Amino acid sequence: RQAFIEFNDEGRMNGNATVNNFFGSYVLKADQLSFSNIGTTMMMGPTMDIEQSITKVLDGSVTVRAKGDSLYFLNSDKETIMTLKKE
Repeated sequence: RQAFIEFNDEGRMNGNATVNNFFGSYVLKADQLSFSNIGTTMMMGPTMDIEQSITKVLDGSVTVRAKGDSLYFLNSDKETIMTLKKE
């Protein structure tokens, strides 16, 4: 499956990381996006390298930058580690 993430107005999010579904909470303060209480299904599949990259981003907080229909997740060195595109 194609990876996606959805955010609601109540501070909850859910999505799919190509194999497993995930859910949890988020807080956005200025340009800092923090994730907590993450839960996930535990299946194995052919895209586990992508899966692990996505779940690693969800393990803490990132700086975010929006441009057009894209949201960029930046690490502490301000390097882009993930890009989301609005659909």
